[in-house]
Amino acid sequence: MGHPRVTKRKLFHQREVLCVSVNTLKKYYIQLITSLKPTFMKNIIITWFLIASFSAGAQIIRIADNNTNAPTGANIFSGASALQNAITAALTGDIVYITPSITSYGNATVGRSITIKGAGFGISEIAPRSSAMGDLTIINSINGTDNVSGLTLTGFSFTYIRFALGTGTSPYNNITADNITGSYFQHLACVYGTDNMVIRNSYLGNIDLGGCSG
Repeated sequence: MGHPRVTKRKLFHQREVLCVSVNTLKKYYIQLITSLKPTFMKNIIITWFLIASFSAGAQIIRIADNNTNAPTGANIFSGASALQNAITAALTGDIVYITPSITSYGNATVGRSITIKGAGFGISEIAPRSSAMGDLTIINSINGTDNVSGLTLTGFSFTYIRFALGTGTSPYNNITADNITGSYFQHLACVYGTDNMVIRNSYLGNIDLGGCSG
């Protein structure tokens, strides 16, 4: 029987979608359904009905999809730079969704309070696809006005997560990492302070409490 509780929790993350434009995402999900294994299609279909139940006034979901058959449309970012382009386009409060893929999304930098959300990790139903990236650099601010405090990271694997100096002197507060896995969480005690950081349900190789990189 394996580990039903873990599987159920991870599959539930698939259905925790806060979304905005049904018309924008409809084509995307129809095409995504046809590319996944039958055992996983049910969960995507459930996600689609949850999407339809939300108001168009909610956060905007920016979809990163580096699969070769990625659909096109507003707020869907494809190609090798899909993840970074989706993060760059995201405004405070938005959600960036990392579509499961056989290819890593590479490195990215974030400096705003957004949610970066993947499909989870170690999910056999979508193997060999996964929501995986290389190094994620977290800077305190991308422009000196918007602040990274309130950032949420969930449902993906990574190589390194690093804290580095951005613009201004704002702190790195209220950052949540949930259901992620990676080799290194680095430079947590950054120059401008880190307060109320929550790491839970995650597998991390090392945690470094040193100062900022860069």
